[in-house]
Amino acid sequence: MAVYCLLLRLPGFLKDQYGCKDIVIISNWLDLGAIIGTVAIGATSDLFNSRRSPTSFFTIILATIVSFSLVFIGSNYKEISIYLMMNLFFLMGLTINGLNNVISSALTVDLGKKEALRSNTRAIGTIAGIIDGTGTLGAAIGQLIISFT
Repeated sequence: MAVYCLLLRLPGFLKDQYGCKDIVIISNWLDLGAIIGTVAIGATSDLFNSRRSPTSFFTIILATIVSFSLVFIGSNYKEISIYLMMNLFFLMGLTINGLNNVISSALTVDLGKKEALRSNTRAIGTIAGIIDGTGTLGAAIGQLIISFT
């Protein structure tokens, strides 16, 4: 839900302070953070012999710090330079989007390693689709809830 909130609500959040060009730049920094975060988090979890829990825990702590920084800024974000916003949203992409990408891709890889599912690609596809669909449904419900606030 957090990933879709960042992607869908970012232009509306920033439209009062920044122009379209600046919003695109900030969005690009969010995407760049997601790319680098996915690679960095995935490589770090590989260093821990594919134990994703320590890496995920550390990433969630960092995401919480960055999120609280944005909440602390609150309505004063209009006074912040575009460079600070680019850095904050880069860190948001690095932590939140990067972790989301690692979890969703690692889940499919872990399913493929299961002995009972190894030879049944249709079952792996069905399970991965159910998990991805459930996540998408949760994100859609989250967007409905956010739109009422």
